[in-house]
Amino acid sequence: MIGDLASVCVLSYERPEFLKEAIRSARDYAEYPCEIIVHDDGSEAEDCYTLINVLMGNGFISRSIFQVAGNNQGVGESIRVAFGAAQGDVLVKFDQDCIARQGWLRKAVDILFNVVEIDGELKRIGMLGLFEYQAKDDRFQTIRQHNGFREVTDFVGSAFVIARDVYDEVGPIPTHSDAFAEDVELKLRLQAAGYLLALPNEDLITNQGFGVGPSTVCVSEGPDGVRPIHHSSVIFNKT
Repeated sequence: MIGDLASVCVLSYERPEFLKEAIRSARDYAEYPCEIIVHDDGSEAEDCYTLINVLMGNGFISRSIFQVAGNNQGVGESIRVAFGAAQGDVLVKFDQDCIARQGWLRKAVDILFNVVEIDGELKRIGMLGLFEYQAKDDRFQTIRQHNGFREVTDFVGSAFVIARDVYDEVGPIPTHSDAFAEDVELKLRLQAAGYLLALPNEDLITNQGFGVGPSTVCVSEGPDGVRPIHHSSVIFNKT
């Protein structure tokens, strides 16, 4: 089946200079019916609230969700809450420092619902990443090439697409884990259930500021409870 509405869940935490462009590009370049849900994870900057409320008033955002200012819960909880509020048959996680390319969502949905035969079994894509991580890392390998996409071992989770029925089967996403790893357990569940992880043959978004400044993925749950993690700047896939 192919869904007729996608829920694009944009995760926000501080950095309003990124957020406006992320929302604009996601909405204007989708070429597919979508709602835009913004989950702000405890920003303390008044500019963030002002911007989100203005965009809501202008109809650029379908729904906004605000975590209490100063109480950052992390990306896992942000995705869980935003996906829980979503109305679409396709769920999209979209970080605030991502910039969508023309037709990104239409192309992603076209790929997501592919069914391919592998070793005599029909396989469905469980989760589709939206861009290739450019740094050399043995975790990110191509397994097989298919028509328009490739099966991979892993991908960076700044932006991904998952069908609602698949998420309902294997989800929800964990609420806390080490930063930048909240989607890892979900991917493992998908693979254990026989689903593929995939990437399109062309980047559908650009991540313009990964790891720069405050981030919604900045908590970890350890023996001392939830604590903030601060990241050094890491830029990739800017061009």
